[in-house]
Amino acid sequence: MIERSGKVIFGAGARVTGRLWRADGAQRAASDMAKILVWDGMSSICPPSDGTAVGVVVTAGAECVPDGSFGELPVLCLYEDAQTAQELLLDKIAILDCQRGRLCVDPDIDVIKSYFEKVSLNEEDKTPWICTDSTSAAGCDGVMVRVGGGEDDVYEALCDVADKNTGARIIAQTEYGDGMTDRIRGIYRAAVWGRISMLCRARTPKEAEDFFSLTHSAFCALEKQAREFNGFIPRGILIDTPIMILSVPNRFADFFVVDCNSLTERFCAADASSEISRSVFAYVSEYINRSSDAQTSLLCHGETASCAVQYFKAARQLSEIYTDRKTRVCLGSLI
Repeated sequence: MIERSGKVIFGAGARVTGRLWRADGAQRAASDMAKILVWDGMSSICPPSDGTAVGVVVTAGAECVPDGSFGELPVLCLYEDAQTAQELLLDKIAILDCQRGRLCVDPDIDVIKSYFEKVSLNEEDKTPWICTDSTSAAGCDGVMVRVGGGEDDVYEALCDVADKNTGARIIAQTEYGDGMTDRIRGIYRAAVWGRISMLCRARTPKEAEDFFSLTHSAFCALEKQAREFNGFIPRGILIDTPIMILSVPNRFADFFVVDCNSLTERFCAADASSEISRSVFAYVSEYINRSSDAQTSLLCHGETASCAVQYFKAARQLSEIYTDRKTRVCLGSLI
């Protein structure tokens, strides 16, 4: 199974299934099956005339897509190298999920079930996605775990969470500071046993830069020792300070998580009115635009969460929003 994330250009609410098909018409075999067209941004566009096209994957920059070239079809833009783009041209079944901004090639039955679960933006009917309490993660698609201690402590803690939540996405959150290299090594080692991502709370751009330098050092050290590890996991930055939300997004980050509650408190230093919250969301919105090559999500709860839903839906930047029923923590994916 191959899964890729990208930027949604059109059709944020669309989920379609079909066979990957070249948009330049080079595939001549007739087929009445639904087709997800794959376009490299340079070839001519010759979509099938029989109405079997249901979606489009573009393996080039969004600026390459001419207005109206694909009608009303949902379009997902992936930034891929030539070899990966060629892989996508293979005649395979795929799910194009513009609500999550993802393409899944050759999905297994568990992925199919999770992708086609009902997603609701209705405040009274939200689906749990990320749970911040690893002891009550049943029914969640993922678990966010704060890790601390030494390398072996982190490794054992994450392996235990992975063992209890088979197949779930696990976000290992760590604080920037002393002993961070050891924690990164523990995360890399545990990533052999689960779908683990690494998230660092960085308070300044310098801390974010140092974090990625430390991940490289940890990777090289484990490789030199011939240890079993997975050093190719997604690495992200947790943003909860004004200086970070106003900075240039780190170029090495695969994803960002923006803590709206913490930002509101730090900008305002008091209970914020809805007007002040909207000002903070405006900064967040601009950050999303600056980090368009990486997935950005919101972490918020309480009144901040409901305000965020209203603001980002109106701004057409919200593709989905989920809430963990126990902790009331909301993590929404943004376009």
